[in-house]
Amino acid sequence: MEDEETSVKASDSASTAVEDEIPVFINSNIQAGREFLESYLSADLSGPLMLPCAPRQKFVDYYSNKDLEVGRKAKYDSQRMDYEAECAVYRVLENLNHKFIVIHGFSYTKKQWDRLCINPGEGHEHDFVIIVPSSALICIEVKRPDGGSKKKYTAHYDKACKEQTKECEQFLKALIAHHGTQLQYNVSKFCAFPLTCRNEGKSLNIPEREDVPILWKDDIGPSLLQCLSTHSNVSKSISDVEALIVGLSVKNQNKTDKTKEIKTTWDLIGNTIKQTNDQLKSQELYFKAMNRPENLKPVPKQYKEIFKHHLYGIEYITQEQGCLLELSQEGDTVFKKSSVLINGCAGSGKTLIMCARILKLLQIMKEEEQIVLLLPWTDAAEKIWDMIKGFDRSITIKILDLVYYIRELKNDPNLTDVERIELFKVKLEKCTETVIIFVRPNFSAHGEFQYPEFKRLGLHSFLLDTLKRKRIHIFCDDFHSSFAHSMLQDINNNHQTDHVYNIEPLAEFLLQNCMGKSVTVKVPVWISCDFMQVVHFRFWEKHELQSNWSAYLNEIYENLTRSPLSGNVRNCHNIASLLINLITEFLKRSRNCEDLRKILPGQSFLHFVEGFATKLYCVNTQAYKNNLENIIRKELKMISLSYQAANIRSEKVAVIPVYSPESTFNRIKRSKNIRLIVENIAKVERLPNMPFCDFVMYANSMEFPCAILVIDLSHHSPISAERSTMMQILSCLYSGISRARVYCSIILIGSEKSLIFKEIRDILLPHVNEIKFSS
Repeated sequence: MEDEETSVKASDSASTAVEDEIPVFINSNIQAGREFLESYLSADLSGPLMLPCAPRQKFVDYYSNKDLEVGRKAKYDSQRMDYEAECAVYRVLENLNHKFIVIHGFSYTKKQWDRLCINPGEGHEHDFVIIVPSSALICIEVKRPDGGSKKKYTAHYDKACKEQTKECEQFLKALIAHHGTQLQYNVSKFCAFPLTCRNEGKSLNIPEREDVPILWKDDIGPSLLQCLSTHSNVSKSISDVEALIVGLSVKNQNKTDKTKEIKTTWDLIGNTIKQTNDQLKSQELYFKAMNRPENLKPVPKQYKEIFKHHLYGIEYITQEQGCLLELSQEGDTVFKKSSVLINGCAGSGKTLIMCARILKLLQIMKEEEQIVLLLPWTDAAEKIWDMIKGFDRSITIKILDLVYYIRELKNDPNLTDVERIELFKVKLEKCTETVIIFVRPNFSAHGEFQYPEFKRLGLHSFLLDTLKRKRIHIFCDDFHSSFAHSMLQDINNNHQTDHVYNIEPLAEFLLQNCMGKSVTVKVPVWISCDFMQVVHFRFWEKHELQSNWSAYLNEIYENLTRSPLSGNVRNCHNIASLLINLITEFLKRSRNCEDLRKILPGQSFLHFVEGFATKLYCVNTQAYKNNLENIIRKELKMISLSYQAANIRSEKVAVIPVYSPESTFNRIKRSKNIRLIVENIAKVERLPNMPFCDFVMYANSMEFPCAILVIDLSHHSPISAERSTMMQILSCLYSGISRARVYCSIILIGSEKSLIFKEIRDILLPHVNEIKFSS
């Protein structure tokens, strides 16, 4: 009897303790939620609040031989496809022009369920919970049945109705009841099949319940908008219930996530940028089913230390990348593919594999050998410098910006042309370092000096002719402009052969002195370029392919191993998808479509790493000055504070004027104005870590976690949408957007009456989130 009384007292005591814990539990979550939501409201971000702010990737789609043997592949395939279905719903919700809160992966523990709910239960994670402020809660379970049978669809739907949405509703109502709010929250429930079209789904005749409607692929947006419109009691203030649910979600995420604790919106955005950026840089890839994991292979053992310590800690590379790292077993040749022409799409790893080859050469090449890099921009040269010095500080390196030096010589009034040439020769002959980086080697010296040798050879030929007596390994990265200049022939020039773009001196020199048929000892050459960015250098309707271009290209191909890199492993999935669409639209408009298909690299994405939705701001020409500055201020402030919260110090963000139709002089003037806007914003707003902010006029060789693009169509005729102009804008968009790994916002300036403005906007809209901006 005494034992029974003791047991009852213990039970009562435990019950009282739980009851005492509940107010503490409720208040702590409200406090956490308020702190987070207040930072969100102060940020004045557009559209719904998405938690997390980009879909989190959950499943590694790399299968070891052991996984394949024990049959885990099918399980992983199913998990990944389930996640793809959730991403489809996430993107629809993200684009709805309403102020509400979306929690993707709303979870609670068994302890939390037992604390709040009467009936016994377990901890669960629910796909989506939508909070309509001071009005309603919406639960959505996402399903993707294997196969198309009615039985499978019905089984998935029944589980969503009887278990998942029901349990989610019970937990939310218990949470609200314990808070004791006077507000009435209506709870709506849905089951979504986002990969199945309405017609296909309706033909299955699934018995549908009134309290849990089915959302098919075509219905998700319209049905949810209709549901949201019925709950119009939207308050700008934060209610305790909203803070409670958000706080619980954020705190539960902090318990399971090993990154920095999330307390504010800036923590959330910054951590998402950092995690996704690191994931992409390290090629921690998640391959889609259509691409199969045969594309992925471990880094060769001869390169493991190089990648681990100096190339982002990468453990897996693609099959295409791996072929370019194979070492030779014969003679003095280091690599099996000694001289290669890489035609790779944006983000395919051209520079990454070039760097791996350079570091391997530095390990094994002879003392008298040199590495010569030809790079288009100083930023790229400085990154290579840092990489090599991090690899071995004793290696000697020199960076020489050829354009800068040659202009220095030209502007010295005390020098004659002959003296200038001699000084330039001496400068080159003193390049005895192990690694020499020549910046802007495609600069043409026509007109810079009145000296016959420069006119005849051009700067590149003269430069390389000075070095060819040595044993060198040549690496030409981002060779876009050289090929472009070789390809172009101005129709208005009557096909003369002596104009400036007749043939590119650097490419011709490489053929004659490194790869040509008459060369007995060929210099190992690496040439990498993206022929889509070759197109960016004005291969339009007013030009045509040179008559000798096909033969010229074939000659290069005869002497170089052609190695395509077709998989985008740099940009997050949604940006890569947009790039593919831009190329498709570009080819539709080209008269040289068949010729272009022969030379453009393959375009595909090899992963499913999701990032932020690309933003599109459409700015009217008449009000663009104030609006442009306000948009750039809003974006820079958001990114800057997010970088600071996540302690992102080694990365930059770019503001890139991608396109303007004006003359070169006016275009440069307008670009300088944008630079002044950026500098003024940084000063006025006192943005921290300002060294991270980079204004980039020519960004074809750089990449950033975040980029803001400006496309100015204000000077185009409103009644004309010429095909060549459209092609030029599309290629500029491709080059600009491809610079952003994780986050990209596009500012499109133009008139609603302009045909070009409308057409570009229509091309972008299926892939971006249009932001309605008011000054």
